[in-house]
Amino acid sequence: YLQRKLSLSILFDVRNRLFEHIEYMDTRNFHEKSIGDFLSRITEDIQGIGEYINLLLQTLLMNVLMVVIIFSIAIVLEWKLTLISLVLVPLIIFSQKHYGKKIGKMFEVFRGLDAKFLNFLQQRLTLVSLIKIFSKEKYELDKQKKLSNALIEKDIEITKLNNFAAVVVSMLIFYSTLFVLWYG
Repeated sequence: YLQRKLSLSILFDVRNRLFEHIEYMDTRNFHEKSIGDFLSRITEDIQGIGEYINLLLQTLLMNVLMVVIIFSIAIVLEWKLTLISLVLVPLIIFSQKHYGKKIGKMFEVFRGLDAKFLNFLQQRLTLVSLIKIFSKEKYELDKQKKLSNALIEKDIEITKLNNFAAVVVSMLIFYSTLFVLWYG
């Protein structure tokens, strides 16, 4: 309950500050960027912040506490073996950073595609009567399908890389565990 309440109050504050920031932006920004860009950034950023807060409060704090306790017990029981088991930690950290940067760049491309798609929808929804008058439904539907497919393909590409990164880290952890079992 407290975690959810804290998370929602932070998101409420972020939304209010973001809206205030948008209200005081120079009007030139609204001409340079599309409504889809703004909508995509607002929804994606707020969603990302919410997910990060939940991750931080639920998972990260518990995992850090668990690692500290397990590491302390391992040092007391067998300090040499504990230090040897930490040999692959730099490789795990490196792989996480490496793939995290790649996934971050891919997500920026995805965000751009998402903004383009939202802008397309916003424009078409406001012009739907004109589209119907000129019988351009099929043409607009084809454009929408292309944009949707681009979004799906980028999402799948991000998912593949994310899964590959998880396999690499899992393999590193497996081999470090195997090494510890062999040595100890």
